[in-house]
Amino acid sequence: MNTNDFEDIKKEIKTTFFSRYFSSKRLLRLHKLSLLALTTASTSLITTSLILKYMSCSLIKSNGYELSQIMGSILILIISIIITFADYPLKSERMRNSADKLSKIHKKLRLITFSSDTEKEIKVLYNEYMDAVAGENHSQWDYINGRRDRKLQEGSKDTHIGCFKLAWNFKVEASLILIVAVSISTIIWAATVCLC
Repeated sequence: MNTNDFEDIKKEIKTTFFSRYFSSKRLLRLHKLSLLALTTASTSLITTSLILKYMSCSLIKSNGYELSQIMGSILILIISIIITFADYPLKSERMRNSADKLSKIHKKLRLITFSSDTEKEIKVLYNEYMDAVAGENHSQWDYINGRRDRKLQEGSKDTHIGCFKLAWNFKVEASLILIVAVSISTIIWAATVCLC
């Protein structure tokens, strides 16, 4: 091991803990968005059912109404299953705990000056790092953002993230936002049709 290896290890650990912090935040955001989608879809189904049942809506036929109720129920079932099996809060907590451990390891490494006397201590800390990252890993998107956050903290100007990667990451968020938008639009549509 030489000084460059030591600096690479510090950079790797710092990037990883930034990635884990980003992952923790992203998973919590997904959890909140999933719950919002579930809530708005449920509210939409209940509200449209009440509006269409208790208001005179001659424009809506019974078959279309029943089909929309079935589709809404299926949507709510799918979202519920996704939220249950995704287990975002637990994954977020694991990422946060891992990031906290890695941050402590990095702080210890920052206090060490590389020499042949400290090489054994560095190897022990690197083994702690390897233990801390074992298990569930962060995504490539989390790594890209972690690397960007590390560079920003270090004052680097090279923090560009490709548009394709940015667009690809938001596929889950976009689908949940679409569910929220459709649910709210459905409530507004049902109320407008029945009031006209």
